[in-house]
Amino acid sequence: MENSTSSTYPDHVHNDDLEGVDVRSTLVRRLFVKNFLFQLISMTVRSGYLFLLSILVARYWGAEVYGQYAALVAFMMVFRFAVDWGMNRMIVRQVARERENVTKFVSTSLLLMLIMASFAVVVIFAADQIADVSKGNKLLLSMASLWIILNVTGMFFSGVFYAFERMELDTWTVLAGFGVSLALIFIFLPNYSPSLVILMTIMTLGQLVNVLISVGIYLKYIGGFRPRINLALMRTTLVLAIPFGLQVLLQRESNLHIVFLNMFQGNLTTGYYRAAEAIALFPGLLSTLMGNVMYPLFSRAFQKSMGTFSGLLQKGIHYMLMSSLPVAIGIFILAEPILKLVYGSPYAASALYMRLLSLSLPLTFVGGILATTLTSADRQGQRTAVLAATAFIHLSLSLWLIPAYAAIGASIAVLLAYGFWFLMLLALTWRAFGWHYKVANARPILFASVLMTGIILLVSSWSILMIVLCAAIVYGATLLLADRVLQHDIRQLHIANFLRTIRRNSKEL
Repeated sequence: MENSTSSTYPDHVHNDDLEGVDVRSTLVRRLFVKNFLFQLISMTVRSGYLFLLSILVARYWGAEVYGQYAALVAFMMVFRFAVDWGMNRMIVRQVARERENVTKFVSTSLLLMLIMASFAVVVIFAADQIADVSKGNKLLLSMASLWIILNVTGMFFSGVFYAFERMELDTWTVLAGFGVSLALIFIFLPNYSPSLVILMTIMTLGQLVNVLISVGIYLKYIGGFRPRINLALMRTTLVLAIPFGLQVLLQRESNLHIVFLNMFQGNLTTGYYRAAEAIALFPGLLSTLMGNVMYPLFSRAFQKSMGTFSGLLQKGIHYMLMSSLPVAIGIFILAEPILKLVYGSPYAASALYMRLLSLSLPLTFVGGILATTLTSADRQGQRTAVLAATAFIHLSLSLWLIPAYAAIGASIAVLLAYGFWFLMLLALTWRAFGWHYKVANARPILFASVLMTGIILLVSSWSILMIVLCAAIVYGATLLLADRVLQHDIRQLHIANFLRTIRRNSKEL
């Protein structure tokens, strides 16, 4: 078994100023950035795959078929929790802390997942009797069920790779699986009549390739399988996974508003709304990416050094603010031309939904880091409680607003639910760890955002691609000149040596 790169933590933080926090050694800082870059690739491909697929379905098959497809995918995502009850997240924490027991943890977890997946299929078919997302097509529902099971299995192995801080292993599996699927989709969609059964079959094949390659890489680089029934260990594993499973269930509840919109307003309205939501919330993958990369770091830092833990939290908040504000501003101002470019002119009517949803991005980015700190500090129960309260509020608002206000009601429900979620996480994190982030450090971000907004308005008559390029250059250059935190971290990376390290690791793989 190949051991992952080891890391050491400083015993303390040198001073309270964020600029001077020596959170990690240069070696580990490079490892973090390498993992972040590889995860950026895999998360972009993973989320971009569904995003690109939504564009193709909407363009070639129209808003009504796209609405049914979106409702089916949202329905299946709600039941992801039933396949593994959060074991793909639990495995990150447990393996990161006990890497020598990876074979035992993986074997037991996969056996439990096989049992739970069988029950999950029964639940999915029963729930479809009420929601009728399959429109009576049992073959379609069967393929969708197999797709979600393989999807969860692939994410489980991704969790193992995360725990070993070998994110590049996950990247290769994602590129292979979704590459095969996209190649088949590009052949099928433009040339054949709409068939969600065939589309779901292609998606399932892509997931199967992902899982098979993941298993091969796991056996070669990480560990093995020991398929023994150990009831005591299975019970312990399930107990550890339950809080994560509840978290997955409550997070996937957010997909229910798509199902409700489809039930109350039909496929066409669902298609137009989902087009706006797919673009507005797509940047949220950066928040998920940061959480995935920092989760094992937070978990170990909590046990070894609270100074390191505090420094990681500060950096996470700072970079999430830096990432989310310009994206939210750009989507809000340029909603209509973006929709026309991506989905076509008919979807410009969805601009209002997109603007409302874009306001939630800063909340989701910063809230994601706060949630990760709670989980890694053994406060998963608090995070789950927040998700439960948020889910209740979101469901209540959706059932109230969607029948009366259709897609606008769905957008407002999402925005209000994210606002509540963020405030609760902020309060819990502040209470548990104190407030470490200095507001003064956000001034360069705010200044760069204001300057970027002026540039967007000034060149609004240009093409959308040129506007985005100019805005990105202005924003990035302003931060490089004004943000001391960013300048400090860039200096610490020693870029030339860092690039040589990446090339060396790629050759070893």
